Amino acid sequence: VCSSDLIQEERARILLLSERLLGDETQAVFSGWDARMMLLIRNHLAPLVPHSFLEVRADVLRSVTNGLTLSILENPRTWDQQRIADVIEQVIADLGTSSPAGKSAERTSA
Repeated sequence: VCSSDLIQEERARILLLSERLLGDETQAVFSGWDARMMLLIRNHLAPLVPHSFLEVRADVLRSVTNGLTLSILENPRTWDQQRIADVIEQVIADLGTSSPAGKSAERTSA
């Protein structure tokens, strides 16, 4: 589900953000990281959810991975690979193929 390299990159991103080392050059690095992660998430979700809901579902999953990264940093002993995988798999299952907030695919795709 997630490689140790991706976890390390996310940890580094959170740590740098927490240090507030955000100059213009550093902000560009964070924007690049986020764009790469969103592309990865979209590519994995695309076959699983209706196209009209891809962006919102990618935002949900990105928010969850951000929260997981912070949780792992706060309590690393309680977040083993299996627990992380279980949470991500559950969120993906919960995203399902139904429309968000009661919207229909037809209304959203216009």
